[in-house]
Amino acid sequence: MVQRSLKKAQATNQPVRLAWPASAYRLSLDKDEYWEARAALALNGGYVRVDGDRAVARVKIAYPPKSFAPLFTIPGIGTIGVEEGLFWLLQQEGWFTSGYVEWVAPRSFK
Repeated sequence: MVQRSLKKAQATNQPVRLAWPASAYRLSLDKDEYWEARAALALNGGYVRVDGDRAVARVKIAYPPKSFAPLFTIPGIGTIGVEEGLFWLLQQEGWFTSGYVEWVAPRSFK
């Protein structure tokens, strides 16, 4: 997702929104799926842009009041996941701060 979005950002010279479906958050022992899930957790909802020889991802740090992120399913029991509304409540109480974070990396795509 990030590499594809970076190529689009480079071609259009505009920031590109990063968005993964909820299914991307599922834990997996497959290396590629695992790293995609980690990227989705960190970057979903943010934007990526190309700035000279750097790739820059900018993400707003904020949590929705109600959003369930499924992690894995146990047959016969159900789905285990995280209710992001818990983080939203902590943010409202001042335990978590909101704002933006940027990740900057050397551009490694063509």
